[in-house]
Amino acid sequence: MSLRPSATNPGRTYKWYSGTPVFEFGFGLHYTTFAFSWAASVHANTPATSYAIDDLISSGNRGAAFLDLAPLDTFAVRVTNTGKVTSDYVALLFASGTFGPAPHPNKQLVSYTRVHGLAPGKSAVAELPVTLGTIARADSSGAKWVYPGTYTVALDTTAELTHTFTLVGEARKIADWPKDPDA
Repeated sequence: MSLRPSATNPGRTYKWYSGTPVFEFGFGLHYTTFAFSWAASVHANTPATSYAIDDLISSGNRGAAFLDLAPLDTFAVRVTNTGKVTSDYVALLFASGTFGPAPHPNKQLVSYTRVHGLAPGKSAVAELPVTLGTIARADSSGAKWVYPGTYTVALDTTAELTHTFTLVGEARKIADWPKDPDA
């Protein structure tokens, strides 16, 4: 059974499955409720709406051992416990869009973090770093590419908070799948 969908296969994994799951990937219960908003990150007060691929690639090696580990941006989310019970909150950030060649994944997990022990009425900021590798798509030979297009990031499985941004420029390869030296 292939991971990607086809005429005879609904796809495997949350990225490709086209049916209705019993539980969404990342589903979890809380004994309290939360409210969310974008917060100021170390880079900006709000997430950017556009990024130039060439700028990301040329400045991407700063602090990263490999280009796929280079930062795209850090999305900061203010999480407020609006319930009556102290609780942790696991922030899952998914990306979706129709960038790159078809078929397109439903969504893909691009970052996650945990906010620990958030008391009722209190807020904390969850920093969700997104790298070039987490938004990249693999081609048929396994090479990872960053494609231009419109991307939407969504917090949690229920898309509690969303942000849309555009990558502009030409598609760029950021990593090659290792080749067999004896082949």
